[in-house]
Amino acid sequence: LRSSDMLTLAQAGAQRIGSTCAHVFVDERHARHAYAPPEDGPPSKFIIFTRGRSGSTLLVDLLKRHPAIRCHHEALSSAAVYADMPMWTKGSRDANRSGFLDSLYTQGVPERQMQAVGFKAFPQQLTRSEFIGLGTSPHVKKIVLRRSNLLDVYVSEIKARKLGEYKSVNTSSLRVHVFLTDFRAFVRNVEREYGCIDSLRDGSWLGLSYDEIASAERRRGTMQRVFEHLGVMNLADADEAALDWDEATSSTYSPAKMAVLGGKQMDGRAGRSSTLMKQDVAPHSSSIDNFAQLVKVFKGTRFESMLRGA
Repeated sequence: LRSSDMLTLAQAGAQRIGSTCAHVFVDERHARHAYAPPEDGPPSKFIIFTRGRSGSTLLVDLLKRHPAIRCHHEALSSAAVYADMPMWTKGSRDANRSGFLDSLYTQGVPERQMQAVGFKAFPQQLTRSEFIGLGTSPHVKKIVLRRSNLLDVYVSEIKARKLGEYKSVNTSSLRVHVFLTDFRAFVRNVEREYGCIDSLRDGSWLGLSYDEIASAERRRGTMQRVFEHLGVMNLADADEAALDWDEATSSTYSPAKMAVLGGKQMDGRAGRSSTLMKQDVAPHSSSIDNFAQLVKVFKGTRFESMLRGA
């Protein structure tokens, strides 16, 4: 597409997201135009739009197991550059975000080896111009990952915050209290975030659910859809074991984290878990202190079915 066509797409995208998304994105004061990703050409470029506690770490790790895909984690996190880009620091990235994104899609990616390169991002990690540019660009393939059970998401987030660990942690033994006012505000925020994402979404985007990748039975078929969407080869039968859990992804907890967890045995190994395993397998009835209250309050509402989650 010509630059004028790209500008038209970006302008249309800006109109579609509206004012409701104003407080979702990173504040930007100097961007005059939407971010323009590098133009088409091998490898293909992609982005995963999602939010925390929705299975995105699992999806990224599955994609990284494909020999022709390079997928970064939260490259735009406010905490650090969670990407395989040693030449960039958080400071240099924040001083030149467009240059960083260009580099992410092009740096160290030999055409013969990589067929697709991308990263995951939460709406609050992107500026408005970046979201519009990435969301409307025909040169970037989009994946939207969401977890429909918002009580699962909320409880998982509380547990991770309590433990101080957001990856490869089995939190089944932790108990939490669900404050209804806080939960309702959380739901509004999540729905606003996905509403902004959906405002740019069209038929070319690939939608995935948490259950599709968390389920071992559905994972292979789901990842085949992802590979087709990204235009990369499907894994040969001999390589499909890469989509199964293995010891290489397990991690060992520190004594401090083990103390929070009560020293419980997890998956037959003390203090070990995996990104390819569900991190919280306890039913809400045993992990939420005020579960009985939620049963009464949620009865007859859209949240009632969420009580059967986890």
